Amino acid sequence: MTPNEALIEFRAWLVGCHYRLATIVTDTANLRPFWAWLSNEGITDLRSINRPILERYVAHVQRRSVGQGMRINMVQSVKKLFRFLVEANHLLIDPAAGIPNLKMGVQLPRPTLTQEEVKKLLAQPNMSVWHGIRDRAILELLYSTGLRSGEVAILTVYDVDLAAGLLKVRSGKGGRSRVVPLGK
Repeated sequence: MTPNEALIEFRAWLVGCHYRLATIVTDTANLRPFWAWLSNEGITDLRSINRPILERYVAHVQRRSVGQGMRINMVQSVKKLFRFLVEANHLLIDPAAGIPNLKMGVQLPRPTLTQEEVKKLLAQPNMSVWHGIRDRAILELLYSTGLRSGEVAILTVYDVDLAAGLLKVRSGKGGRSRVVPLGK
């Protein structure tokens, strides 16, 4: 199976598994460096790839001058591709199985906003126009609930229960839904 054939089927599989569009775009984009590396190695059929070849690719990725998060994503996308190839019966054995995930270094928590900074931020929208009121509501929602911007963008009026003070978040990170309390 050629990389192009695999890419077409892999994208269709991601769509069928209801991955978010951003994940589909990221996973397919992360495969481009893998295809280039395979081409340099003279590998044209994905069925000929084994674990030592993938371990060489992971070592190659570790030497790249990109952030660790990007390197992690590149390896994860390749592992997801091979998991798909096994599920689609293009491969009997997953050569990526058992290859350890790359790890992020220990990260200190990012600094949080002070109360004064939050007040300044919330005072920015122009409350005399409708879009200023909307923007203020979005900022309040982000601040009080900790939602991701993508989660806020897909909210509907039906997700809000003002009487109970709850908000249903559909298709959050990892496709999971959850209920969060609303702030005042």
